Amino acid sequence: MKRRELLGAAVIGAATAAAGALAQTPAPAATQRQFYLWRRYSMNPGQSAAALDAYLKDALIPAANALGVRPIGVFNAWFAPTDALGKYLLLPASSAELLATLDVRMAQNADYRRTAEAFLAAPVDKPPFARMESTLLQAMERFPGIKMPTAMVGNPNRIFEFRTYEQPTEQAHLRKIDMFENGEDVILSKVGFTSILYARNLVGQRLPALSYMWVYDSLDQRQKAEVGWGASKEREALFADPRFAGSSSMFGNYILRPTAYSQI
Repeated sequence: MKRRELLGAAVIGAATAAAGALAQTPAPAATQRQFYLWRRYSMNPGQSAAALDAYLKDALIPAANALGVRPIGVFNAWFAPTDALGKYLLLPASSAELLATLDVRMAQNADYRRTAEAFLAAPVDKPPFARMESTLLQAMERFPGIKMPTAMVGNPNRIFEFRTYEQPTEQAHLRKIDMFENGEDVILSKVGFTSILYARNLVGQRLPALSYMWVYDSLDQRQKAEVGWGASKEREALFADPRFAGSSSMFGNYILRPTAYSQI
């Protein structure tokens, strides 16, 4: 078995195991829930991202789109902890298998091989990025796929926020999902958080966890949403509900700006 195929099989196996571990949760609705690959490329100090941008724009996005992976988001970290800076890639697909084998499938495309050659065959002493980290997620039942508001499409001032909430135990994780899908998502929308995706982390670091992504037309809009959330009586009542006790968690928070060629 080729190395890439072996890696793909390993990721699929991990995703399957994760899904089995969460078997207590309700089965998906008739609408198929998407899977997301959330990838971070870190850069060395002073390292140019030009080669990485060219690869993503001219090679990866066209080839992945042709396989049904769309829309693809590419973002630069604008506000994040120092160890989380870099470029972020969001790849949505109908199955975990497609994401796990994406590199193998793209490599069968002659245009991709030609366009990506300089990036993939970069000298080891001049790599186009420092490290790559990936997390596999699955859309929550109430939000089965990416939702990009029409008004935000092409808005050059739009900014995104990506949050990952960690739960201390598996039961706390399930309570947090229940809490979200039985009120929290509605309150977030009411106070001004415009959702792109809500998902559960299946494979990656620091599990169990959930991830959310929102879009704003400005930092001012984000601040108004935060104020509205803090002042919401509905939020207070929901968080005081004993059914959801212990579901609060730590989180990582990143403010992102899309690249000019991002499809989200």
